[in-house]
Amino acid sequence: MTFITTGGVIDGPKLRGEILPGGGDWLIVGSDGVGRVDVRATLKTHDGVLIHYEARGVINVPADGLDRLAAGDVLGFDETYVRTTPTFETADERYGWLSGLVTVGYNVLSPNHIDYRIYRVL
Repeated sequence: MTFITTGGVIDGPKLRGEILPGGGDWLIVGSDGVGRVDVRATLKTHDGVLIHYEARGVINVPADGLDRLAAGDVLGFDETYVRTTPTFETADERYGWLSGLVTVGYNVLSPNHIDYRIYRVL
């Protein structure tokens, strides 16, 4: 399955901006029912810096998860296992610190958007 990124908001303590349209989220579901995600997008910070974003990981939803999403339900953090390892790249020195981070992401799945949380591993 392929999902095209139409945009989004980035709102964190050290990073604010938007997700630009045109990225993608590729999902392959294996015979074990576990999905493997491959996300790629361009972020634009509040001060105009472009950042390349990639995340790979796994997604495991309840047996009725896809039907519930199609019906308009939200699948909360406690109902799904969605974990990714996001990476960031930019040529702008102000955000060069992002390239050296190890991060973990998890999210809430909704029919028309994703609430995605990313944390730095200390």
